[in-house]
Amino acid sequence: MGSENETLRRRIEEETSKVNDLKQENENKLTEKKKLEEVILNLKNQFIEKKDNLEKKEKELNNKMNNLGAQISSKDFQIYNLNNQINIRDNQINGLQIQINNMNNQDNQINYLNNQINIRDNQINNLNNQINNMNNQNAQINYLNNQINIRDNQIKNLNNQIDSLKNYNNKLYIDCGQYQLMIQNLMCQNFIQNNLNNIININNKSQNFNLVKYIMFQFEIGKKCSIKAIDICRLKDLYYKAFTQINIDEYSNINNLKFSYNSKDITNHFLKNDFFGSLNLPNFGIIMVMKLNNFSN
Repeated sequence: MGSENETLRRRIEEETSKVNDLKQENENKLTEKKKLEEVILNLKNQFIEKKDNLEKKEKELNNKMNNLGAQISSKDFQIYNLNNQINIRDNQINGLQIQINNMNNQDNQINYLNNQINIRDNQINNLNNQINNMNNQNAQINYLNNQINIRDNQIKNLNNQIDSLKNYNNKLYIDCGQYQLMIQNLMCQNFIQNNLNNIININNKSQNFNLVKYIMFQFEIGKKCSIKAIDICRLKDLYYKAFTQINIDEYSNINNLKFSYNSKDITNHFLKNDFFGSLNLPNFGIIMVMKLNNFSN
């Protein structure tokens, strides 16, 4: 949008410069026209004055000729002079006629200039219309830019809200895991303390079922957490008990993790929150913990 606005602005400047040039040329033509009109007026005045003078002279000559008509036969010299004056008068009339023809040509030039001025005026009007259209386009572009800025701000606010909700959700996962661990620890402790004798008596043939075992959760980032467990403990509770030792947000959601033992995928056991005994682990086992996005890569 920014480049289109700059192009329109440059085009408006160019068209405005053309309009100014045309206006200046129009003013020059008008000035030239005015000068020609003044010249024509002067010539017309001169012609009228000369014509009046010639008419006066002609009248005077006619009077003289009438007065001398009776004396023509005896005054050849006077006739000769009169003929010369008539020739001079004719030459003057011819000269005036030439001037009149020149003035007619100047009138044609003035008409031509008027036509050129009208053409330039039409061009100026067209350029002004184009400039107005460009200004309207600029107004529309500015409106669309404002709408885009409003949408960008809305999206930014929504993204901020989403980030806040994600952080709050991670905190809830951590808090829930800690609370579950606290409850599980209490339950396990009470269960072991209150029912240890019954468990031993009932399970004489399967003593390993209630045997306390050690688990090490080894995270892909290098962290290791060891905890104690018996077969009736839930896997999610055991994981969150280990998670409180590292307390890294990226591992707070068990649904985004992969668990394996001896290269065997045991993730579903954790997701279904099975008993620890379902894994059939020895007295000590290492469970690998990996983020799903890293695993997919």
